[in-house]
Amino acid sequence: MSSATSLPRRSTSRTILIAAFGTFGVAFVDRPIGAWIFGHFGDRLGRKRILVTTQLLMGCATVMVGATPTADQIGIAAPILIVLLRIVQGIAAGGELAGAALFGTESAPAGKRGFWTMFTSLGGGFSIVLANATLLAVGVGLSDEQFVSFGSRSSRVACS
Repeated sequence: MSSATSLPRRSTSRTILIAAFGTFGVAFVDRPIGAWIFGHFGDRLGRKRILVTTQLLMGCATVMVGATPTADQIGIAAPILIVLLRIVQGIAAGGELAGAALFGTESAPAGKRGFWTMFTSLGGGFSIVLANATLLAVGVGLSDEQFVSFGSRSSRVACS
């Protein structure tokens, strides 16, 4: 997670814990907001158009999280940027998940809707497995110092 490198060195363990839960949890709190916003526009502008928009928004925010300078470089702005980008990711995820499920259901043949809609839920679990496998491969190939300085961040950007 980027929280470790985005916090100032003199942070207390309590600050680090709050930052970790904050950067993780803020995206989940914002998902219903994203579903509401993008659901509204999906009904009016078309689901495919909004689905592409949410995917671009998620990809750009993820790349920017990976490219955010550390706290040693920009100070307190680093954790603030990470939290703001996680908010964007949460809003995008809310619109993306609902839109993808609905788009998949509407696009599937009448007798196969359940089968094709299953892939929306399967994609989330598969992406977690793939992300962990990527981090494992990068972690095995790099020293601890290399992994913290660029390994975890570059793998996030590459997977975006």
